[in-house]
Amino acid sequence: MPKPVIAVVNGWAVGGGHSLHVTCDLTIASLEMARFKQTDTDVASFDGGFGSAYLARQVGQKFAREIFFLGDEYSAQEAKDIGMVNAIAPHSELEDYALDWAEKINGKSPTANRMAKFALNLIDDGLIGQQILLVKRHALRI
Repeated sequence: MPKPVIAVVNGWAVGGGHSLHVTCDLTIASLEMARFKQTDTDVASFDGGFGSAYLARQVGQKFAREIFFLGDEYSAQEAKDIGMVNAIAPHSELEDYALDWAEKINGKSPTANRMAKFALNLIDDGLIGQQILLVKRHALRI
């Protein structure tokens, strides 16, 4: 997705939902209601995708391993403190907070936002995704 994606967590972000919020560009969580937990090892599953690697980039390898191996629950404040969440808001103001962020982003250059996201993603996708795009674009010019 070339546009910035905001996750708004108003309750539990567990397992796949946890990985989903991790892979979004920004996360805003409800102060009172949001809870975060990775349940893969509880249910004999594993994150074979991007979520675990990206989480390690956000919170560090050691803490990411703790999140996956122990499966502890984290509050919105704890998630913010460790870098999993960008902002927390009172539950009653959560949607307005998210809409304010979306309006602020939409008020900026769509091209600049797209290119900023492209550049920020270079490190996290190992350059493979961006290289494929560049090869495709170059091939179309030939």
